[in-house]
Amino acid sequence: MPIIDNYVYSDRKPIGDDIITVLNEEPRLKDRRNIINKIKEIIRKFVSIFEDQKLSRAYKSKKEYL
Repeated sequence: MPIIDNYVYSDRKPIGDDIITVLNEEPRLKDRRNIINKIKEIIRKFVSIFEDQKLSRAYKSKKEYL
């Protein structure tokens, strides 16, 4: 999952060309923008779940030391 790795570790948001290259089938030109936007939103939600969990764990561990 190089797209997600790049997004998480370098804070580089995925660009459309990156997304298109990892798809099994290349979408038709008229459908590309919608597909790319949907996939970007899915990636953003996926990553935010883990970031929220990480922040929650960090807060809990900090709270234990106080």
